[in-house]
Amino acid sequence: MNRNKAAILYILFIFISACAASTSKMITPNLIEEAHKHLHQEKYLETIQFLESNLPKDLSEKDRSTESIDLYFCGYNKLALAYLHSGKADKAIIALNKCKQVLPLRSESYYLLGQAYFYVRNFKASIDNFEKGICLDPKAADAQDMSLLMMSYLKIKNREKALETFNTIRNRFETTTKDTEFSESDNTIWNRFETTTKKVCFS
Repeated sequence: MNRNKAAILYILFIFISACAASTSKMITPNLIEEAHKHLHQEKYLETIQFLESNLPKDLSEKDRSTESIDLYFCGYNKLALAYLHSGKADKAIIALNKCKQVLPLRSESYYLLGQAYFYVRNFKASIDNFEKGICLDPKAADAQDMSLLMMSYLKIKNREKALETFNTIRNRFETTTKDTEFSESDNTIWNRFETTTKKVCFS
């Protein structure tokens, strides 16, 4: 009888400890700020370790305030960025889907998902997410987003959409960015585009 009581008490202790552990991880503004510092310093592995240790797996149903949702989104968004910079696009996709679940109308999740899917060579999913991001907030797309979208179109042999995206890149970014990829002359960029198109679409 005493053994049974001890076993029951032990199981209760394990259960209570597990519940306490699952609810003890609270996302605070200080946590997000600390993660931002790591990212800004390009300490991507440290960012991953820090956020993986401190972010809750899911957002509690009891804690669905606007602030909590926003902090949860920011935490997993930064974790996804660290994954992408560390070459872990598959894990970035998982983190970004968490962001999308709580705030489905925030465009940055879709732009980052577009990048992540490009790097795992799922070009259709990459295009779908870039296009969703553009639909939500077209001004948020940067030169990298648009160039990856162009390359995704090329990979699925949609030359017309690739050309349309290329022209958007040339018109929007060539005169405003210092990135050497987009500061060259029209002819040089066009030749590079034509060469890439032939290799991808006609090889």
